[in-house]
Amino acid sequence: MILDKYKQNLKVVGDYIYSYDTKVAWIDRYRELVQIAPKYFQYSRTTSKHINYVANELGYPTRVYWYSELP
Repeated sequence: MILDKYKQNLKVVGDYIYSYDTKVAWIDRYRELVQIAPKYFQYSRTTSKHINYVANELGYPTRVYWYSELP
């Protein structure tokens, strides 16, 4: 996925979103949503911008993944 903003600290590798080299969310293409890792539910403002930017680019809503870790 090519990202126009936040190139230095935001990465999408496969179906995972990384903010500052930390896996913070999973792109669930089957359900068409972005699942946020529960430990990052109350994340920093910048991480929030990163997750929401990717979700908006895909046109997917965000939701907290309430299991122990992302798949």
